[in-house]
Amino acid sequence: MSDAPGDPGASRPAGGSPLAVPFVKALLLAPERDRFLLQRRRKPGDPYDGFWELPGGRVHRGESIHHCLMREVAEETGLHVQEVLGQRGEQASDRLGGGVRVLSPLVTVEVTAPGPIFGQYYACQARGTARDTAEGNAHRWITPAEFRATYLDVPISELSTVDLLAMRLILDDGLLAGIVR
Repeated sequence: MSDAPGDPGASRPAGGSPLAVPFVKALLLAPERDRFLLQRRRKPGDPYDGFWELPGGRVHRGESIHHCLMREVAEETGLHVQEVLGQRGEQASDRLGGGVRVLSPLVTVEVTAPGPIFGQYYACQARGTARDTAEGNAHRWITPAEFRATYLDVPISELSTVDLLAMRLILDDGLLAGIVR
């Protein structure tokens, strides 16, 4: 069974509407924490093929957010997530064996059409060397100032729409303060 929006086999709650499909995006920071990684999307046939984007993708059924970040970053860049930054590490369990972990994304966005799809953006520290993969290529390290001048302060951007909105919020609201040097 698929969870793709608009897919007739998508998961549906009792009311019949498809469930939202979550995705995660990684703002991968260079070791010096002064730049982050962009990549060209490689998905032939996809309308955003060839656009610049942050690495990330859809959360698989039963997968944690952290595991999804690690998997997507490795699949798209060849890098390995060492740490998801800005997390408080709070966890709890109840007497019935249930567990809860507090997550602190930089920002959460909802794609309303086609949709519903929602995504969370996390700052991550990774190790390794970025390489071209089947899903991402032309990896490029960029400073927040270069990003703003190249993608935000222009009338037409080559950045995916969802990443454009999320990065505008992240940079305009100073959400990288204390994370990026």
